[in-house]
Amino acid sequence: MYRSLVSVILPTYNRAYILKRAINSIMRQSYKNFELIVVDDCSSDNTREVIDSYKSSRIKYILNKENLGGAESRNIGIRQAKGKFIAFQDSDDEWFSKKLEKQIGILDKSGDKVGAIYCNLEREGDQKNTIYSPEKIMGNIHEELLKANFITLPSLVVKKTYLEKVGLFDPKLPRLQDWDLLLRLSKQCQILYTDEVLLKTYFSKDSITAKNEAYTKALKMILDKYRYEFVQKRLYSAHLLNLANNLSYEKDSGMRITYFLFQAWKYDLYNLKYGLVFFVSLFGRRIYNVFLRNYKTFLLK
Repeated sequence: MYRSLVSVILPTYNRAYILKRAINSIMRQSYKNFELIVVDDCSSDNTREVIDSYKSSRIKYILNKENLGGAESRNIGIRQAKGKFIAFQDSDDEWFSKKLEKQIGILDKSGDKVGAIYCNLEREGDQKNTIYSPEKIMGNIHEELLKANFITLPSLVVKKTYLEKVGLFDPKLPRLQDWDLLLRLSKQCQILYTDEVLLKTYFSKDSITAKNEAYTKALKMILDKYRYEFVQKRLYSAHLLNLANNLSYEKDSGMRITYFLFQAWKYDLYNLKYGLVFFVSLFGRRIYNVFLRNYKTFLLK
């Protein structure tokens, strides 16, 4: 039942106060053949004491000598992994007890063309919990991933051979490293999906997902990296609009907003929506933000 070893990669930085929730959820897995590799990204809190309190031979602790970021920390863990499968956990999330059992059970029976599987999840926000239910997109999903990343990293389990084939996380990206990896992975293999809710994600105020500037910088890098594919699938303008809208939250970004909206219109010249938003942006960031608040639904169509 537990033939294949799974290596669980968990990077962490100054999260000792919530780290046990994530680790406990891994240690409670019904699938027992796993190793947990915790990569401490040079924390200054009592993270080491939290790890040592488990006294488990299945937990491997790696301390970075300097702060390298989440992407490189995951890469360090992957390079040390001995498992056939690689699973990812975040220090502020929680797996349900049958997560590995369900996903490995499917992957073990899959053919060589299948490289990964992701699952449904529950999200806990500031006010209420929601079940995140992506469409049941599976198989050759590269074109769908070009539209947007709908796969949360802690929901993913990957065959290590495919990770070695496509390369690891890009540490130059301040965010969206998971989307970048999935775009490369989906070119090389099929990715499966199970609609079972197998984990819960939490929003933390100190999470990198709360940092808008890092997102806009990373999105620009992704657009540059996959520009030909986005243009080919007529998605480039939509992503440029998304980039401009995220820039609208940053001060002194008016000229950049106008530039990216002009580029969006240039690549889809007959789409009047892009012409309209470009024209509105000429009146400055504040006017553009008012327009966004009133016509967000129109822009997202």
